[in-house]
Amino acid sequence: ITLESFSKINLDCNVIIIVENLMNFLTLPKLENTVAIWGQGFGLENMKVIEWIKSKSVFYWSDLDAHGMQMLSQLRSYFPQTQSLFMDLETLNRFKGYWVKGTATRVTRLPHLTDDERKLFEHLSVNNIRLEQERIPQEYIN
Repeated sequence: ITLESFSKINLDCNVIIIVENLMNFLTLPKLENTVAIWGQGFGLENMKVIEWIKSKSVFYWSDLDAHGMQMLSQLRSYFPQTQSLFMDLETLNRFKGYWVKGTATRVTRLPHLTDDERKLFEHLSVNNIRLEQERIPQEYIN
């Protein structure tokens, strides 16, 4: 479906879950009144033209790293009601055995994060930590 066509559809749902990774998008559990969208990383910019999303509850799930937090802030600039999923210190620490080296970022200010998210972003950036979302066990996601 083209972006233009998608922007004209007001899907009959209450919740939108935007997932960065294709594998996690494909394995999301079925949820009532919920539509999942594969966000494709920084391709989120395309979504800013979809007005009907503004009336939905929006959740975002990305890799738990500096870039994932950047994408969360970016998405929240379009849809301020966006809440993060599995992008918190508890999830990060629970799966410490799956951490890998992150990709450095020059971004230092993310204005659309909560205080806790901002602290997490700084922690991820300074320590160059990345928890890829596909490494989180499916049982935890369910």
